Amino acid sequence: MLTVETAGDISLGVPIHAIGGRGVFVKEVDDAVLAGRADASVHSAKDLPASLADGLVIAAYLPRGDPRDALVGLPLSKLRAGAVVASGSVRRRAQLGWIRPDLRFVELRGNMATRLS
Repeated sequence: MLTVETAGDISLGVPIHAIGGRGVFVKEVDDAVLAGRADASVHSAKDLPASLADGLVIAAYLPRGDPRDALVGLPLSKLRAGAVVASGSVRRRAQLGWIRPDLRFVELRGNMATRLS
């Protein structure tokens, strides 16, 4: 097994969209495959760019897991006006902001299961 750190792994203090959006967890791993240092790579489909690098294909994929997001904390209706919500996702911020324009958002990166345990 080869461990590869990507731009997304290294730049934990920087929002994903500021690093470059799609591909920030993929490029260095794909480069290892293309250079022959790795035989295959495993990615989360949400991190893949629309077009793969020349020479690469999606050879297999697993059945989709539960696609739902989770809001951990009080129900949206119970949050005080101007409450702070942490999320690293531009999409989630937009969705929540549409429902509750008064909310303030701060950046949060990392594995949520680890943070909650």
